[in-house]
Amino acid sequence: MTHEEELIELLDKETTAQECNASDLQEQREIIERTFREFGLQGRITRAYCAPQVNCFDFEIGTGKKLQYYRRFEMDLQRALKEINVRIVLLENEVGIECRMEVPTKCRMTISAGTLFRSKEWSESKAMLPLMLGKGIDGEIEIIDLASVPHLLMAGCTGTGKSVFMDSCIHSLMFRYTPYELKLILADSKIVEFSKYKSLPYLQFPLINSTRDTLRALQWLNMEMERRYKVIGDAWCRDIRTLNEQRPCSLPYIVMIIDEFSDFMAEAKTQMESLLAHLCAKGRTAGIHLIISTQRPDSRVLTQSIRANFPVRIAFRVACRTDSRRILDVDDAADLLRFGDMLFRRPGIEELTRIQGVYVNGKESARIMEHLKSMYDDMKPNALPPLRGTERNQIDVLRGKLVNIARDALEDNLDYLTDHTIDDACEEIADSIIVHWDELKETDFDMDEEPKGDDVEADSEPDEKLSKKEKEMLQKAIQIVIETKRPSISYIQRRLKIGYNSACALMEAMERFGIVSPQPDNRPRSILVDTYEEALSRLPKQS
Repeated sequence: MTHEEELIELLDKETTAQECNASDLQEQREIIERTFREFGLQGRITRAYCAPQVNCFDFEIGTGKKLQYYRRFEMDLQRALKEINVRIVLLENEVGIECRMEVPTKCRMTISAGTLFRSKEWSESKAMLPLMLGKGIDGEIEIIDLASVPHLLMAGCTGTGKSVFMDSCIHSLMFRYTPYELKLILADSKIVEFSKYKSLPYLQFPLINSTRDTLRALQWLNMEMERRYKVIGDAWCRDIRTLNEQRPCSLPYIVMIIDEFSDFMAEAKTQMESLLAHLCAKGRTAGIHLIISTQRPDSRVLTQSIRANFPVRIAFRVACRTDSRRILDVDDAADLLRFGDMLFRRPGIEELTRIQGVYVNGKESARIMEHLKSMYDDMKPNALPPLRGTERNQIDVLRGKLVNIARDALEDNLDYLTDHTIDDACEEIADSIIVHWDELKETDFDMDEEPKGDDVEADSEPDEKLSKKEKEMLQKAIQIVIETKRPSISYIQRRLKIGYNSACALMEAMERFGIVSPQPDNRPRSILVDTYEEALSRLPKQS
């Protein structure tokens, strides 16, 4: 028995599929036809059939009518059907153009893993990195090849099925390859999402929960990609597939899955974009692929760079139509249901495919984990390498600091600007400064995370004593902060007419003496005292 057959045997064999409710289908058909007649629509239903979570009704458009004419009555159809998630889409077939109406059904079907992974479609799939998506509303089993995609972006609200889908992706890859042929890197800021995989023999590194470790893993992937290109080139091969055909298991495939991508972008947007862009451009040939997921597909997370590098996307139900357009360029994801109902945009195809995701239950997954652990108990993840301080990385760190400085100044002066406009302006400012990098190198910027040389004394435990001049300046800064309720470095800089470094030192002193809070991620500081007198009482007493 092969590795794949052993694992698939651990899936549940007996599954009970919910039967199609014929009476519900017929009742909805009659309501739709009656509504058509009430509003003078010429549509005629040509076919009605059941899908996992919706009933589908194909109908012909009346003569001289457009699809938008029918969409005008969508709210009336929802009221008549007593369902708010009705979706109308355009179809193209051999006989012409038709429309399909998708109406939620009362009998939701669960697509079990045992049924799909034992199917003929899975066993005969020629995909190099197959991912089992689930079953389409037309009844077809949907499988994509991550090797040809080659990176996947998904978005959806909490409870819509993203976690279950990522489980099915991980199991799909494990079924097809052994831990010697495939390595996984799992990153999640919530900590608990991938906790059941902490002893998985496929892991390249231990589970990643912090932004710093995610950057370390991405930086390692970039260096590994360059190394693999050299190995593939020296072997006179075109890609990792031809190399492994000549020398089996020479280079394992590597798939990195990042959950809650928005949390990492909030802390290290510039570095994250730079590292991901390089991987997306060249990773496919080296056998390195990415799957990222987010709850918030807004402009700060799915930037133009991210969207360009992840053209293949999956959307579960999202909070609003704006989020739907951000991930899929259409409004339809806002009308999806929960429990694995998704829309998939195929590579190079505009038409969206509606799919019901496959469900791997907890007991099945636990059996598979135990089996893999017993088979490959000697395989342990490697330690994460340190974050290298390359010149490119130093520039990225500096650019991030400059973006924060510019954003602080803009928010203080131009409150009427939107967040999107502020982001664009900040990035333009930072980019223009990077152009003059040679001039900036003469300035004493602290670009390294560890202090070196003379900086050790400055970064060590601060001296509590202040000179008379320093204390006077600090008292003025405290008075400004207490009166205006604006604990901002740039605001202090302008009011006192001092340099940025001096304003930073004053703010750090206020933080050290417990007058203001530390700087949270992308949020303003808090003032920890109520009065000016209370603030002065926290300053050190001069001898």
